[in-house]
Amino acid sequence: MHVLVRHEQMKQLEDFVSALRSANAIATTWLVPSRQLEPTFHGFAEVSLPDDLIAPWSLFNGMTVPPETPLEQTWLDGQFLYLSFDSAGEDYRLAKELWDEDPLFDAYWPNGFVPIGTPGDGSRLLVNCRDGSPTYGAVYELMHAVGVARLSNSLSRYCETLNQALDEG
Repeated sequence: MHVLVRHEQMKQLEDFVSALRSANAIATTWLVPSRQLEPTFHGFAEVSLPDDLIAPWSLFNGMTVPPETPLEQTWLDGQFLYLSFDSAGEDYRLAKELWDEDPLFDAYWPNGFVPIGTPGDGSRLLVNCRDGSPTYGAVYELMHAVGVARLSNSLSRYCETLNQALDEG
């Protein structure tokens, strides 16, 4: 069993979710309570989950959104619906099949970049989980049909930016 523990890295995310709840943001009603999770990423030798990535899944385990919900209302941070630990693992497994079939797919979605969110259009919010990489733990946006662009040096920093945006209105 993979035990998810509370980390200091969660503070920025906790503050963000708390601010959204205080503002009665509907997306917070779809957050799934955290639970002990199976090691979905077990067996992917190229993946080493940074604490910044493990921490959010110990706060909530993705989102369950009613199917009739307009897409833009599913986004917790204004852009992404957050994936559960299991959904992220399944999404990664599907990407792994594409890497195995076509080595050029790595130029579009780098191997070892784990999905944590999607806006619903084929794009993804990714975290670099390649231990030893100079950008290990950095957050990227995979833009559908375009490729990746780095958004932040870490998930904590990404959430800090979200908090700042809320504070500034």
